Amino acid sequence: TVSDPEGNIFASRGDVTDIEGNITSNKVVLDFVGLLTANSLGILEKLPDVFDEIYVSQAMPDELNEELLNERTGLTKQRGSISRGKEGYYSYEYTETELQTYVNFLTSLRDFITSKTKVVPVPSALSIDANKFDELKRVLGESAISSILVAKEKEALLYADDLAIN
Repeated sequence: TVSDPEGNIFASRGDVTDIEGNITSNKVVLDFVGLLTANSLGILEKLPDVFDEIYVSQAMPDELNEELLNERTGLTKQRGSISRGKEGYYSYEYTETELQTYVNFLTSLRDFITSKTKVVPVPSALSIDANKFDELKRVLGESAISSILVAKEKEALLYADDLAIN
């Protein structure tokens, strides 16, 4: 846990005992990996019961919509995967059913964002030097850096599960 001298927590690895009783905000910002993690843990639909306001940066639905468009138009290049095992390399080609499941998954995330969150622009990004912002996007990703800035602007918690952010 990282906190200031007054005990205000800036970051926690998720240990409930570290943060119990220390959270005073009823607002949260989801970054993309945090959204995926909350969905995977089965808590995504419970977040509106816990927080009064859930924010996402405009970059997140933009990324989802781009991926959905690419899938629907066949522009996505990923149609399989290659992995390495004890006995060499393996390739796997995704079935149409698996690709449709992926599209349905992305659609459900987008539906959650549009119905349960407030999608907000990130005006503070304009105050950062363009080269510096591009470098931050390269290192963290646009959604991550935008989410950090939204959390700062809205004085909200940041729900992130990305090693680079932690």
